[in-house]
Amino acid sequence: MVKKIILTPFVHLLWFLVVFIVVFFFIVTYGTVVSSLPGTPNPSLFPIAADALWDAFLIAMPLSLFLVIFFIRRRRSFRFLSGIITLVTATLLYAACFIALQTLIAPSQIRNDRGPRQLFVEGMFHRFGDVSLYPFTVKDDGSPGESLLIRPGENPCFSLQSGFSLQRSGAGVSLVASDGYRLSSPMVNPVVEPYIEPPAIVLRLSYDLETSRDVLLRAREDGLMFFLLMIGVQCWFCIQSWVIVRAGRWPLMNAVLGIGLFWLFLRAHWFFVSDLWLRFLDWLPSSLPYTAITAGAFFFLALPLFFWNIFSSGEAAGHE
Repeated sequence: MVKKIILTPFVHLLWFLVVFIVVFFFIVTYGTVVSSLPGTPNPSLFPIAADALWDAFLIAMPLSLFLVIFFIRRRRSFRFLSGIITLVTATLLYAACFIALQTLIAPSQIRNDRGPRQLFVEGMFHRFGDVSLYPFTVKDDGSPGESLLIRPGENPCFSLQSGFSLQRSGAGVSLVASDGYRLSSPMVNPVVEPYIEPPAIVLRLSYDLETSRDVLLRAREDGLMFFLLMIGVQCWFCIQSWVIVRAGRWPLMNAVLGIGLFWLFLRAHWFFVSDLWLRFLDWLPSSLPYTAITAGAFFFLALPLFFWNIFSSGEAAGHE
């Protein structure tokens, strides 16, 4: 029995490495292929690999816990102890991996590598909403030189511009054409979208992963103890989620529920950086750190799953 309990963290570590490696190579391959398509910027391998390391970690973190659930649930006699040991080892593992990634590849380094020099690329389409811009040249300050401007409509308007003046406003960028026509984008890196865009689900997942990373970075700034608390509560939420993953009678239904739960886990991070949540924090005493309140919210989010687990386990034991 002791050997089986000790085996659980190693099974979890194996799942973590498998998911991490598979997701990392998939993202690197996808990013390399997309960046080689016409109409898209062609960054170096470093930002692609750096992004892939972060995204692979943020995906493998909850997904490996969801997968190890199937190993734990088959061992009813020591399920509780296996869950406790997995919670502790997963918290330490994820905290160590996150700190290592933050030390070796900081998110600011990724953004700086993309840099202002890649805002506009010669001979490639860029988009400002429905308006497309095709610069033939790029000036020394990074603004487009002679460019083709394509404006939408029933009869699209094509105009040749001799150049643009580049203006930065807050987090965004504005371009003023030689005829006074203005283009604005709220985006920073990159400030314009490539003509060939990835699927919407990929953009949504990328945004959710970046938001998840920002929440953990904020927790890291509040101190090591609060950071471990945030990681631990998130791991506890994933472990308690086995009650949903095994709710259906059919494996396909359980897989769908697991995907939905993974999506809910990521979307919860989006809520914790939203204006609504930040306004709620303004009502609370300023002495309470952001991470402590957010971790508490994660805890209460997982509490119904915890009681559901206890109820379903007691019911199963009664049937036995």
